[in-house]
Amino acid sequence: MFHDTGIMLGDYITRTVYTSQLRDSKMKIGNLRRRIGV
Repeated sequence: MFHDTGIMLGDYITRTVYTSQLRDSKMKIGNLRRRIGV
């Protein structure tokens, strides 16, 4: 029970970190495009 919860928690944290990093990189790419003027 606890083991499964730990796996689920780790999976949730990984997914949250991944999506936030993805959002950050999309914003950075958007800022670069704006700066270049594409």
